[in-house]
Amino acid sequence: MAENCSVLTTGYKLSVAECAQLTAGMWHNRVYLASLREVLSWVASATPNQYEDVTFGAGDGFFELVVEKDTIVWTDEYDKATKSFTHRLGFRIPDLSITARNFLQNTKGPDMVVIAQMKAGPFQILGKDSGAVLSELKGSSEGEEVGYAVAFAGENMDQLCPHFLDTDTNTTLALLATKITTT
Repeated sequence: MAENCSVLTTGYKLSVAECAQLTAGMWHNRVYLASLREVLSWVASATPNQYEDVTFGAGDGFFELVVEKDTIVWTDEYDKATKSFTHRLGFRIPDLSITARNFLQNTKGPDMVVIAQMKAGPFQILGKDSGAVLSELKGSSEGEEVGYAVAFAGENMDQLCPHFLDTDTNTTLALLATKITTT
């Protein structure tokens, strides 16, 4: 935090000019989703808990999901009773087609890996080691809720979500594009 941030008698206030605020939300309206069993390895960067590449078996990789604008929500919550974290990523897919239905049906059960970029910067990885599971799936035909509300969660994780890649956004997106599969 900048040293020039003001502490006022009425409380703490961030000055826009002096203290940069994080931007809420997620970028790109894209979520990258893969089955954990298809991941062969992760390449760690020099920074702890940050990974610069992922290796898949032949024909395996991420599915790139285009999701409804401004519906992606990521949370990372500590549970003091279990001394563990719950990682969660939710979003809406504005599609009620049989293709969307069948794809989502296939995510029920297997451990998944999910990557999405926060507007604050980092690409978050859910389920890197022990997988994230489908924790919410609700289809609706009602107004603004049309489509599927989807969430994946990793529970009882021993640490906060790791990050993916340590370079600029365009480089990360280009790398992820090479990992997308259509099978």
